[in-house]
Amino acid sequence: MQWKFNTISTVILVTGLFFIIAGVPQNVYADNSDVDYNALSWKAENLNAQQKHQQVIDLLNPYVEDKKNKSAYFFNELGTAYFNKQDNLNANKYFSIAHQLNKNDPKIIYNLASSIALLKNFEEALKLFNLAESKGFDKRLINEWRVWLEEKK
Repeated sequence: MQWKFNTISTVILVTGLFFIIAGVPQNVYADNSDVDYNALSWKAENLNAQQKHQQVIDLLNPYVEDKKNKSAYFFNELGTAYFNKQDNLNANKYFSIAHQLNKNDPKIIYNLASSIALLKNFEEALKLFNLAESKGFDKRLINEWRVWLEEKK
């Protein structure tokens, strides 16, 4: 039997090999960890959407000090929970960690800018809002903050 490879079969073969080698699904955020920080951040995102912010804090706080936790989204969701509970110092702390882990995510940048604005560092907040906008974040939301910042000057 003779094998004939065309472009489609080659793409399928290479894709299949990639998934086998990559070991998908895997916890890409924490090497050698039994904790799936992806799953925790997704669960936290759902709880935040349901306004169950204390449940998010209770869910994620036990893993905050784990040095293997490299999930920006984990820390972003924890920051979101604190932000919505109007605990801006903790919100800023966790948004800052999220931003250190992923400096290019416009949502994380926007969230960090929001917490910084409420901590009255208006110039830094405006810089971060501009950065979030340049990375594609919703201009309407950023413009609302710009108006708020102008009123505070």
